Amino acid sequence: MQIDDSGEEPSSKIMAPSSVSPSISVLLHPLVVMNISDHFMRFLAQESSEDSQIIGALIGTQKGRTVEISNSYELDCNFNTGKPFLNVDYFKDREEKFRELTDEFMFIGWYTIGSSPNETDLNIHQQFCQIYDSPLLLKLNPNCNYATNLPVAIFETVVDAVDNQAKILFLEIPYTLATEDSERIGVDHIAKTSYSETTSTSSAADNLLAQYNAIKMLHTRVKLLTDYVKAVRAGKLSYKHEILRDISSMCQRLPIAKSKQFTVESVNQYNDVLLMACLAAITQGCKNSDEFITKANDLYEASGHRMRTFFY
Repeated sequence: MQIDDSGEEPSSKIMAPSSVSPSISVLLHPLVVMNISDHFMRFLAQESSEDSQIIGALIGTQKGRTVEISNSYELDCNFNTGKPFLNVDYFKDREEKFRELTDEFMFIGWYTIGSSPNETDLNIHQQFCQIYDSPLLLKLNPNCNYATNLPVAIFETVVDAVDNQAKILFLEIPYTLATEDSERIGVDHIAKTSYSETTSTSSAADNLLAQYNAIKMLHTRVKLLTDYVKAVRAGKLSYKHEILRDISSMCQRLPIAKSKQFTVESVNQYNDVLLMACLAAITQGCKNSDEFITKANDLYEASGHRMRTFFY
């Protein structure tokens, strides 16, 4: 599918001047880029139309002037009616379901594919502005062959006077990648994927598979030795002192932590864990007691008594 850039010729008319400074800083998680790429590839496999687009919502957090885009989900938009029409009911339903799962994230903006913003993007953006103030726009260009940078651009909107009329303009803002441990593992797996004529494999997966096979072989050999020792003790096999000496020598080479310092540190760590669990239980008990006392006092006062409260 080739992205039609013909509609992006007048993008300069809806872009803010380079002299305008961004008002926020953005942290972008790789999970968002992977979600958008997955959305686009599934759409590409299902649809045959070359001029269709995909859109979705961006969710994250905002602290002061720092916006963190952590996740995304797909949205429905009708592009076959002359101008795009956002399915607002579907958007609100998806947003409500996400809020039921977690109230940590909020709506940050929306995404689509392509290079620079065009009039179609502006039309959709105005529909989002009727629901939320100042949403961001993220555009991923699947036809861009960047060697070092991600083909991702993020835009905020500013209002400027154009021909003596107030108009919404897009302003590209820089972003910084922010990753978590789970994202690093996934990104490392994808980044190390090598392609052959028949299939694609990951060097990270190959490394883990090699370690798994080595541990599996070690387990098989150790089980063979233990079965031999058990059979000798049961009298099923005759003693072979050379083999028993080799087994004993191998066991002596294994790192066994039996030092006094290790024992003391292990006990201290165990006690610390128990202490933290005990403190957490005590804190929860104090909280429950305080809530009970507060409710009991409220009920006692509501009954019309003028005496001192139930507990205080």
